[in-house]
Amino acid sequence: MGIKIYKDMLIFAQMDNDKVTVLKDENFNKGLPKFEIFKEFKVGEMPFDAMIKDNIYIVGFFLTKAFGVINLDTMKFSEIKVTAKNNKPILKIPHFGFWSLSDDKTFIPAVGDNAVMVYDKDFKFIKNIEMQGLPVFTSLSPDKKYLAVTFSGKDFPTIQIVDTKTLKIIKTFTFKGKVLHVRWSNIDNSLYASVNGGDSKRDSNKVNVINTKDWFLEREIYQVKAPSGIFIYEQKDDKVKK
Repeated sequence: MGIKIYKDMLIFAQMDNDKVTVLKDENFNKGLPKFEIFKEFKVGEMPFDAMIKDNIYIVGFFLTKAFGVINLDTMKFSEIKVTAKNNKPILKIPHFGFWSLSDDKTFIPAVGDNAVMVYDKDFKFIKNIEMQGLPVFTSLSPDKKYLAVTFSGKDFPTIQIVDTKTLKIIKTFTFKGKVLHVRWSNIDNSLYASVNGGDSKRDSNKVNVINTKDWFLEREIYQVKAPSGIFIYEQKDDKVKK
């Protein structure tokens, strides 16, 4: 789980063994890779995903109320404790690919609580942002000013938008169907959301496009079938999007 690359190292988490392993390529830039175990860390219970930013490897645990931080330059591990007030049943596991890192803050969906946790760049806790439901994905806008949050369970149809400076919710959208994925445009004021599984075929087969300048539903794209993940291809010259 959480396989990442840093310089001549390959880093991954072992869910069954509660470990993070660092392999080093002894043949780096000399031909075929030759990976040897360089370092192993005993970490929290059931690591399930990870992400990397520069030399920092961040790993989450499904059964330990914490996340782990490894400095890959110094090979030092630290465990950052987190506390969920309610510890509600988890209907969909938050994935680190959708944790959000700005220049000075990290936004983390709280596992089992209606909150997004906010940490500074040194992983010191700032606050919990109380949300409508159990958050699954957080996604930062390209300019890092806004955070889109999606949910599981009864709040699957909802997207909430957070101002990353004030850490307040500025807008809530609720659609007919489950919001499975969101993706920000890099060239215009649009946030795309795949909506699936509503009360009718029309509800469950569309991509909603939110105007992120004035925050309203700008249009609905129906020429899709049971949409899930969204990937955007954009060209600045003719605004081609796919």
